[in-house]
Amino acid sequence: MLTPQDLQELRDILDRSQAATTVEEFVAHDIAFHLRIVEAVDNPMLSMLLRVLSTRTPRVRIVRGSRTRDALDSAHRDHEQILGALQSRDALPAAAAATVHITAMEQWLAASLSDDALRAIDG
Repeated sequence: MLTPQDLQELRDILDRSQAATTVEEFVAHDIAFHLRIVEAVDNPMLSMLLRVLSTRTPRVRIVRGSRTRDALDSAHRDHEQILGALQSRDALPAAAAATVHITAMEQWLAASLSDDALRAIDG
């Protein structure tokens, strides 16, 4: 269960993320947000998986290669919804917000990869 301190740490991470001025800075805060949630719910397997999948270099390259402002705005909105659901202490909205975020990121990644493939063919 998330403590009030956990929720405040997540709020602080989101505030720093919103103020990020570089892609690298945003990615660092994005990783911290997700890791903090996973660590707070004490799921070692999910924590390990997230650490493996959250290496900075590939994420920075993906964000830079996309419509960066749209991707960052979308991530901020999703993260705010996730935090709001966690603060409400209701598992169903929290799970729904996380699912929406994951689905949006999957779609964004697929579109980014498709755009890269088209540029490679045209290039």
